[in-house]
Amino acid sequence: MEMSTMPLNIQTEKQVRMLHRNHPTLRRRGQDGNAFRVTVRGVRALGDPTPVEYDVFIDTSNAPAYPPRAFVLSPTDDEIFHRNVFNAQSSEDRANGRSMCEICLGFTEDPDQWARIKRVASGHQAVMLLEFLDQLAFVLKNPAAEGAPARSEQER
Repeated sequence: MEMSTMPLNIQTEKQVRMLHRNHPTLRRRGQDGNAFRVTVRGVRALGDPTPVEYDVFIDTSNAPAYPPRAFVLSPTDDEIFHRNVFNAQSSEDRANGRSMCEICLGFTEDPDQWARIKRVASGHQAVMLLEFLDQLAFVLKNPAAEGAPARSEQER
């Protein structure tokens, strides 16, 4: 199986230690190993630096060919004001059909961004996931100031 279609496979103790060093709450979810859960500290909204703990579900089933997808499990949709978090929508069976809020990490706007992460990782899957987690943490701490927001902060 070529690298671009092989799912992320984080199994060695060294890989797990490397990921936990920067993201101590990271846990593998599901029997197929293509999902993770992590708590990430971010801010409430653009212009509101109130700290928020985001409980995030990460679907890596199409990685590394495509970037992982990240969804907020908590806080609830009604409690989210972050410009990079979409309103709740149906998931793709990754969380038992539960509606979740997907996080916009910029990969749609800049498709080369995931290619750059893969190049930096040089095929090391744990490094790819670490780079993805770092991007996730950056986005949740720094809501997009420009471009179309995933949600309007005035909606609430």
